[in-house]
Amino acid sequence: MLEILNIFYFFAIFILLFSFPFNKILVDKIIKTKNHNFNFFDFQSLNIIFFCYLMLIISFFNLNLKIVYYFYLLVALIYAFKFNFKKLNLKKIKDKKYFFFFSLITVSIFFYVAHNLKLEWDGHHWLEKVVFFYDENKIENFYKLKIHPEYPHLGSYIWALFWKNSFINFEYVGRLFCIYFYSITVFSFANILDNKLEKFKIFLIIFLIIITFEPYLLGGYQDYFLFSILILSSRLIIFLDFKKINNNLLIIIILTLGLMMWFKDEGLIYYTLFSLLLLLNIDIKTNLKFFYLFLVFFIILINFIIVKYLLGLYELPSGTASSLTLEITEMINNYKLIVTRSLDVILQLLIDSIKYPAWIIIFCSIFFLFYKRLIKDKIKFFIQCLILNILFLYTSFITFGSGDYMLSVAFDRLLFQTSGFYLNLGLMVLNFKKKQI
Repeated sequence: MLEILNIFYFFAIFILLFSFPFNKILVDKIIKTKNHNFNFFDFQSLNIIFFCYLMLIISFFNLNLKIVYYFYLLVALIYAFKFNFKKLNLKKIKDKKYFFFFSLITVSIFFYVAHNLKLEWDGHHWLEKVVFFYDENKIENFYKLKIHPEYPHLGSYIWALFWKNSFINFEYVGRLFCIYFYSITVFSFANILDNKLEKFKIFLIIFLIIITFEPYLLGGYQDYFLFSILILSSRLIIFLDFKKINNNLLIIIILTLGLMMWFKDEGLIYYTLFSLLLLLNIDIKTNLKFFYLFLVFFIILINFIIVKYLLGLYELPSGTASSLTLEITEMINNYKLIVTRSLDVILQLLIDSIKYPAWIIIFCSIFFLFYKRLIKDKIKFFIQCLILNILFLYTSFITFGSGDYMLSVAFDRLLFQTSGFYLNLGLMVLNFKKKQI
């Protein structure tokens, strides 16, 4: 009974915590969303980004997890009472309907994880970091961890935070945050659908959950964090006018993308590629473009300085560089090896596209958009991102010494992480078909 109450308690706590600080009034002032259909799910998503950055900063100060949790909870509670919970934006009947549906889906996944406690392979690696924060060790000793201390720590810190402050001493409670983040961003993403297709939105959400729900990855993996960040970034980019830039919105998008590097190593690659391509595609003055380029690389520099000099990491294992050089040299001198590994990667891409049908939708949407000659502005940008995304995966996996093994255990997860970033192409097709009708 206590475990059931704990699940409902954290669902309510997440709603409360992530109702602060952004609400309709504040967001309208900052990014002027009056002409956009922002709602409860969008505000909650933005507040999660704010929360993650704040927890990132706090994680370096060795503060007591209970103090951090209850202080943030107190501030959120005062904020909620100040606005009398009106900013939940649930006045309309349809909003209440979506909120009920969101609650049902999210709590159901909570119960699923509570019933299936098994941590998968990578989950045990991340758990060591979680226990490190749960036991409130000093961040300066992070480098002493035995298993991959170089992996980013933010997901583990948040995992430990909620585990530490639960009614029951089960680690899975800390993983509920990841589920909530995933669920709230999927509901936010569905708002890209044209208002004229409102009656189909519930079916769309169900469909999105079905094609993106992967129980295996809920066993302690961090991939859902990148998926959620990218699907939210995609949602925000849709609102960005590439010809008349909303500077505040653009900064929020860059910061949202930048959060990825604190959850997984490959997040740094995605952040760099997607941010630079975004800046290349938007129409802004040269001096502003240099400012945003500086911002992108400044965020990377901050990450490097903190990880290198505070955590004492960023050291390549002995022999890594020479081993990689040997691999590349061998491939250059052996074109048959390049062909063989390239075919392996292509085959794995096809297999994983079936495993994660979101990719079938993405590729079919691109084909349709090319066929209808609709490759403009945002669509062009997302396709460029996709091409570089695939090239990054291709070059990464053909250079691995244990190529077959890495393809079988990692390629599918890397594909899944970024799938949410391109799913809006399918919604663009639906919106276009609606306009034709």
